[in-house]
Amino acid sequence: MRLSIPDNSDIQKVASSPTLSVDTNTTKKQAPKNVAPPTVYRSLEFLLSEGLIHQLTSINAYVPCCHPRAQHTAAFLICDQCQRVQECSSLPVQEMMSFAEQDVGFVVERSVIELSGRCQACQ
Repeated sequence: MRLSIPDNSDIQKVASSPTLSVDTNTTKKQAPKNVAPPTVYRSLEFLLSEGLIHQLTSINAYVPCCHPRAQHTAAFLICDQCQRVQECSSLPVQEMMSFAEQDVGFVVERSVIELSGRCQACQ
């Protein structure tokens, strides 16, 4: 499979609408007849494995990664009112992951920290 690196204009278009949820009913109606929902999910799994997107289970959505291809741990701030998502990559989150792996011997395969509340604009 060939994957071309998107240019900055493509990345900014995606990042301007952070919540990219997948609704299989919508996908079936709007997708060309030769694209089935399993194909969409395989594509999402590929993007997840490459570190280009994150999956947010609490709102059933996928968001673009702010630091694609950089190995990092992030927390996500999700506004309950407007559904806006903000990615926060910080040292304390990484320290928690290091503790789990080095001090406890727990092998972390995947980590998603989701914090829900109200963003500054919705307060």
